[in-house]
Amino acid sequence: MERDPASVVSAILKGAIAGAIGVWVLDRVSTALYEREGEAEREREAHARPGGLDPTRNVVTRVAAARGMTLTGDALDRPALGVHYALGVVPGALYALARGGRGVSPLAGAALGLALFVVNDEVLNTAMRLAGPPRAYPWQAHARGLVAHLAYGIATDAALGLAQRLSAPCVEARVAPMPDVSEERPDLTPDMAIPPAPLAS
Repeated sequence: MERDPASVVSAILKGAIAGAIGVWVLDRVSTALYEREGEAEREREAHARPGGLDPTRNVVTRVAAARGMTLTGDALDRPALGVHYALGVVPGALYALARGGRGVSPLAGAALGLALFVVNDEVLNTAMRLAGPPRAYPWQAHARGLVAHLAYGIATDAALGLAQRLSAPCVEARVAPMPDVSEERPDLTPDMAIPPAPLAS
């Protein structure tokens, strides 16, 4: 069934916002898990990264190098953060379009997070040489990525469901029926119950 263009735009916007919320949750979960890892695991992960950088910074570095630029510090971190959020906002918008008006489904959200983890972290990043081969990373890094992406998907689905509920049209109030005056005044017929409006002078 063809969807109304306005509803498509609305779904995209809600999904994008939900995806951004999902990325925020992903970062909180990933940071909490990373802080619990040992120094040896952190060093192994750092050595596995091309140039010692995470995939989003490698994307920005590669684009900058193509333009003859070298970025460091905040000049690298800010656009890398934008890429990071874009990788959650775009899937969130697409998920909203595919999801339609269905209610909150943590399983569907978890499936979204799992798909992004496998496609992005385990396949594309390595294929595009934005990350090292999977075996070069400690298992803790893979587990952290999986859990964080599951949290992203569930949070995105929940935020999208909330946005849909808040924007749902209000149920129109029912108008109370007008009382039958003829029952109170037996001497009036139904036609006489409501007097005609006076003519304008």
